[in-house]
Amino acid sequence: MKYIGFVLIAFVLSTCITPINLDPDEPDPILVIDGFITDQEGVFEVIISRLSRFASIANGGQERFDKESEVFITDQNGNRTDLKVIPLTRNEVTNPCAQNGGCCPTGTILQVESLGFRTDGTFKAELGNTYTLNVITFNGFRYQSTPQTIIPGSEIDSISYRYKELPSSDPVSFESGVELFSHWQDPVETANFYSWRVNGIYKIDTPPKQGVCCMLDPNDVNAQTTCWINEDNMRGNELAFNDLQSNGSTISKRVGFVQDDGLRFGNSTGDPNRQYYAEVEQWALSQEAFAFFSLLKSQIEIDGDIFDPPPAEITGNIRNLDRPDEIVIGFFGAYSVKKKGVFIKRSDIKNIQFNPRPCGDCRNRAGAQVPIPEVFR
Repeated sequence: MKYIGFVLIAFVLSTCITPINLDPDEPDPILVIDGFITDQEGVFEVIISRLSRFASIANGGQERFDKESEVFITDQNGNRTDLKVIPLTRNEVTNPCAQNGGCCPTGTILQVESLGFRTDGTFKAELGNTYTLNVITFNGFRYQSTPQTIIPGSEIDSISYRYKELPSSDPVSFESGVELFSHWQDPVETANFYSWRVNGIYKIDTPPKQGVCCMLDPNDVNAQTTCWINEDNMRGNELAFNDLQSNGSTISKRVGFVQDDGLRFGNSTGDPNRQYYAEVEQWALSQEAFAFFSLLKSQIEIDGDIFDPPPAEITGNIRNLDRPDEIVIGFFGAYSVKKKGVFIKRSDIKNIQFNPRPCGDCRNRAGAQVPIPEVFR
């Protein structure tokens, strides 16, 4: 009887207990939409990806590109411009040099696809027009940005630069580079908002090195040994600035920093007075774009100090029309851009950083081109 009673109790308990599912449901991945257009000629790109909420744990932080979406831009008159998945490629090198004192194996050059929705090169935004980004995903959800109007920007009068060594506790080793300054006359009629991008061009020489292995096609007799490296949107740019305190004045503003990596200013085979060409893009922002970039700037500058602003959720101006509560990260902007460049002299770089001269085919380096850029001719 005791045995039968035990069995009955066990049966009742088993029917009253609901098993706990220790495997949580996988949350919906967060949609990331980011891109912009300007009143300049060129190809414009919108990146659409889905980021797992636990990406750093589940897949090393990798994003999944969503190439099945329908992406198009409309203006205030209903004109539509479709963006297509146009693959671009970049070179990546595998099999880096082994740290064994011997010669490293020949590097394998891979053509890696860069994914994004792009215009075909004939589209250019017009000053005064208003543009809206539209995305329809593979599952039929409709996403749309707030309308963005191209507003006029201020012409850059000049660009200047200044060599700077960054603070370091090491008396021997330190980082250095060049600060860039934009000078312009701010209009007095309206409030103005600005952001900047810095692009650069410099020469690189990669002559063969006898007895030294090189992973970029070291044995190719047809290897190219002189190239020009194009750099787009380098780090260290000023993201957001308004004329609240200087409306209508002549403004001089630090807008970017070109770090000395030992290659940008280290080539002694070219014209020392035209060592590096830095081009500053000055963007005229809407107030909405300024608010977004200001928040982004404040989060980037957080370094753990007790006076830092609290972390904030950076979303943007894109919403799901079918599910308004969905979190969408990213911003679609439309900007007027003014450009001006300056040549940096080698003699103005007081202490050039050391970097062993690279070897191999220089065409395999990011941003490389063989023809001499127009600004250096």
